[in-house]
Amino acid sequence: MKRLSVLPTVQFCVLSLSCGAINLLPLQKATAATLDLTFTRLKLKGQEVINLNLENKAGTAIYIASLPTDYDITAIKISDINLRGGSPGKFSGFDLDAIKISKQLITDLEQIKTLPGGLDVFDFTPAGTIFTPGQKRDPGNSKFSPLFRGDYLFGSKKCGGTICVDNNIATLDNFDAFATTDARARGFISLGDKGELLFNLTKTISSLKQEPLYLYIGEVGANKEEATGRITAFGRKRRVPEPSDLGALSLMGLYLTTRIKKRKKPASLFRCGRLKRLFIK
Repeated sequence: MKRLSVLPTVQFCVLSLSCGAINLLPLQKATAATLDLTFTRLKLKGQEVINLNLENKAGTAIYIASLPTDYDITAIKISDINLRGGSPGKFSGFDLDAIKISKQLITDLEQIKTLPGGLDVFDFTPAGTIFTPGQKRDPGNSKFSPLFRGDYLFGSKKCGGTICVDNNIATLDNFDAFATTDARARGFISLGDKGELLFNLTKTISSLKQEPLYLYIGEVGANKEEATGRITAFGRKRRVPEPSDLGALSLMGLYLTTRIKKRKKPASLFRCGRLKRLFIK
C-alpha cells in the first residue's frame, strides 16, 4: 500500500481561505462621513459671471470643488450660513442657480451650460430634493418692497403639508438664471436665511484619485462676492485593508502550513470542511 501525499492540496486550501479573508476585508462596514467641501470661484478668460444682467451688472458666479477620493457619496446639502446679505423677502438667503457633477474641468465659463461628462445623479422632484426653507427678511416699506413680497421663497411652492422646490421656476439642472428681483426673475431658488437644500443622489458615486469628480454650483448675484453658503457631502469611506490585517493573515497561513508539514498521519484531503482518507493500492 502506498500513501498519497496531499500536502500541496491542503496548502492550496489554506491559501484560498486566506485570500478569501483578504478579499472580504474591504467589505466590512464602512465609516459614515460628513464632509464640508472647499469651493473655488472660477474666473476664466477674463469672465467672472455668466448670464450677465446689463441693467444691474449682476449674474451667476460659478464655483467648483473636487469631491473627496476614496468615498462613496450618496447626498449633497447646500446650507445658507445666515450672512443676511443680498435682497430681502422672498429673495433672502443663498440663491442657487444650478448644480452639476462632472468628470471634466471647464476652461470657459460658458461651457458650464453644456457641461461635458456630466453625471445624471440628481432628482429635482420633491422625492429627491428636500427643501427646508429659511427665514424671509422683512422687505421694509420702500417703493421696491412689493418686489420682495411673496408667500414662499423664490423658486419654491407648497407641496401638500410642506414646501418644496418648484423646478419649473428654479430649473436647478440648468445654469440659466436671470439675476433680477422683478417679474423677469427666473432659473434659481432662494434658500432663505439658514435654509437648506438636500440632494439625495439617484445612485452612489465614487471619486477616484485617477478619475476625480468635480462639483459645480452657481450662485446668482454673487459677482465680486464669495459664496455665502456651506456645501456638505455625505457618504462612506471605502475601507482599505490595514498592513496589520494583511500581516496577521500571512502569519496565520505560515503557521497552518508548518503544522501540516510536521504532522505524520495517513494522507488526508481537506475539502470544504470534510476530512477524507485516500489510499492507493
